[in-house]
Amino acid sequence: LPSIRVSRIKKQRLVPNAAIYNPRIGSRGPLTLAPSFAATHSHRRLTDPEIKADASAFGHIAQWLRAEFLNDGRLCAAKPLCHATIERKARRLWERTESKDAAENWRRAEEYVRDFYENLLPAIVESDQLAVASVLSAAAPCPETGASCELVDSLEVAIVTYFFDPKLMNEFFEGHATYL
Repeated sequence: LPSIRVSRIKKQRLVPNAAIYNPRIGSRGPLTLAPSFAATHSHRRLTDPEIKADASAFGHIAQWLRAEFLNDGRLCAAKPLCHATIERKARRLWERTESKDAAENWRRAEEYVRDFYENLLPAIVESDQLAVASVLSAAAPCPETGASCELVDSLEVAIVTYFFDPKLMNEFFEGHATYL
């Protein structure tokens, strides 16, 4: 992110998956003891207005999203970076969940990328509450499969952390306290 300094990210100690994974069972399962201190603390950091970037800094990211992932606001899996992102996430599912069903891994990865990337612009630019919920739901840990835990990457967490409206995030998190 061009306008966000690495030192600021390090200062906040934003470790995206630290609050999601259960250290007792490795990287294969979501937290089962929610709400934990780490998860609650991460939620507070995500919704802290003082760490939010200026909305004008999102312009370059919005251009990048349109160029690399979207056509008229819809996901375009034919674009090389979009296709590579889906492929990387499908592979990550296969590696971490040991699911041998390649078609299902691809479907889940594509669904995640669609839910996340199609809704970023409306969530940030328009403060669309449904779009915020779609992005955060896509990235939220799934107690049954842990799938979202395997798919979220640090760039996605950084975009949410620095550009999502904290009030809309709090509204979402209030209804999903079992994850945090």
